[in-house]
This record gives sequence, structure tokens and C-alpha cells, in this order.
Amino acid sequence: MSAKIVDIVTEVPAYRYEQEEISAYMQHLFAATPNIARQINVLYKKSAIDFRHSILPDFEPNAKVQLFKGKPLLSERLAIYKKAALALATSVAQKCIANHLKAEELTHIITVSCTGLHAPGLEIQLIKTLNLSPTIGRHPINFVGCYASIPALNLARMICSNDSNAKILIVSVELCTLHFNEEPTRDNLMANALFADGAAACLVVGKNVDLKPIATIGSHFSQINSTGENEMAWTPSEHGFLMKLTSYIPSIIENDIAAFVQQAASKASISVQNLTWAFHPGGAQILTKIAKSLQLDLKELSVSFDILKQYGNMSSATILFVIKALLDQEKTNKPLFACAFGPGLTFESIILEHV
Repeated sequence: MSAKIVDIVTEVPAYRYEQEEISAYMQHLFAATPNIARQINVLYKKSAIDFRHSILPDFEPNAKVQLFKGKPLLSERLAIYKKAALALATSVAQKCIANHLKAEELTHIITVSCTGLHAPGLEIQLIKTLNLSPTIGRHPINFVGCYASIPALNLARMICSNDSNAKILIVSVELCTLHFNEEPTRDNLMANALFADGAAACLVVGKNVDLKPIATIGSHFSQINSTGENEMAWTPSEHGFLMKLTSYIPSIIENDIAAFVQQAASKASISVQNLTWAFHPGGAQILTKIAKSLQLDLKELSVSFDILKQYGNMSSATILFVIKALLDQEKTNKPLFACAFGPGLTFESIILEHV
């Protein structure tokens, strides 16, 4: 019990859109190309997403302000990211620590994001806005994709193993909708149908800190699957970050997830049959393939499906939404197996114990 999770808080931006509403917006955008409009209609109906949030008002009917007129440059998108990510990260961070400790007591801050970059970075911005100590340990995890909150939790565990008085704030903030792209490639259409904005904060402390935990952080296991190296990518371009998502990703995960889970469970000396499942909802097909490979009833992944339904894929923040929901509802002694995927093709997992 070297690392204790005290709290997880999640937050989404104010603009909330029905998936059907965004589909209509996109189909109107490509009305001159009927085949593309039909593809969009099918993609959105199969997405298993009901709602997504954005910092942008662009997708509102008759929106008076639109970022995407004239295909904005990456510099314009990142200028918005710099302000909006800080505002959302500050809000969720303040809510996470408010009932537990004073901000100046934090010893470390870990920031996670793959949808924007700047220096001085988000972690330094947060030190100022949250009035943190200028000597606080700073650990940004940038541009590694949807799995990034898992290594952030593991980093917090390692810090606590070395310092039993550590008080660590993890903040993940992703503004995926900033990178909407009008070029009607398959990858762009898929990304436009799945991704959304959101943030999560997690307070982790060492064993000597007298704060009541909701879980403890256990064994971490990670693996790079080189057969999927070219199937997923996230690349800066003049007009935003370009997502590559091939149709082979669910099949690769299906083929390899059972062996990965078995190795992770063996490392932790835990039976696979004695786990609660917290998978990153990268898409409905991915979750369905995972259930098939692990011989699970889809109900066992109901929380992941529900987060996808209510919020879409918020990249690295999403797994913290899933973990929080499970910790809030589960009244069981079963360890929680949290797992997410990203470019590489990378599989990342961590085991959490209920308290």
C-alpha cells in the first residue's frame, strides 16, 4: 500500500452535443459529396456514442463563432489549446484537492496531454494558477496517446515507493476536437466521429499521509506490439494533428489481449478470474473484440461502454473516467484491471485494489 488514491474528479467542457447533431453537421459539410455523407451517417450510427463535449461552439446549429472556418493552422489551434486546456485543468484540479489538502502541500504534479504542446508547459501554468510550491516535482507526460494516464498512475506509485510522505496531483486534459479535419479521408472521418474533450484529476499520496484512500495502486504491466506499429499514429501537420486509425486495430487487440492480461495478472500474482475490468473505450468494436477474446459477457464492460456512450473517446482522460465510475459503484474485493491502448501499438495496464 505504498500509493493510495484519495480522489478522482472528472470534468467536461460546457458545449455538449448529441452525436446525431454532430452527424448532421458533418453531413451538411460534405453535402456536395453524397458518398462521404453516407459514410458519415453509417459511422456515427455505429459509434455507440450518444453525446460528446467540446470547448468549441462550432457544432451548434447557427453557431456565430466557428474556429474551423478557413481551415485554421496548427498554430491557431494550439493558441486556443494553451488557454482552454489550462482553464479546464485548473478547474478539475481545484475540485480534486479541495476537500483533502492545501495546494501548497502537494509535493509532485504529473500532467498528461497529447492534444497540445507549448513551453513553458501546462505543468508550469498549473503551478502558477493553483499557487503550488515553485520547488514542486514536475513530471509532464506529453504526446503519447490514449494510454498515458496509466503510466502517470505508475509514476505516482514509484514516487510514493520512494517517498512515503508524497502528495501527488495527476491532471489529464485532452481537447481532441481542436484537431477536427475537413479532409474526407477515412482516418479523419473516423477521428471526427469518435473523439471528444474532457479532463480528469487524481490525488495520490504515500502510505504515511493521513488521508482516507478509495483505492491503492498495484502492479503495472506494459507491452509494445510491433505488428500494430503502422496502424495507429498521431502526427502534427500544418492544419492540426492528424490521426491514423486503421480498421485492423480491433483485430490486433483481439488477438493479443488475452495473453497480455494473463502476463499482467501473473506478474501481480492474481487470477484473471478475480478481476474487475476497466478498459479504455477506444471504440465500440474494440470493447466488443476484447470481450470476445477474454470470453466476457458484454455486461462486464458496461462501465466502459457507458463512458463511451456519454462522452466519446477523450483520449488519455477517458480511462480515469472509467476507473472513477467503477470505484464509485463497485462494492467488491476484486482488484480492478485498468488497461488502455495507444500508438506503438502500446498496451498499458495497472491494477488497483479497492479499499
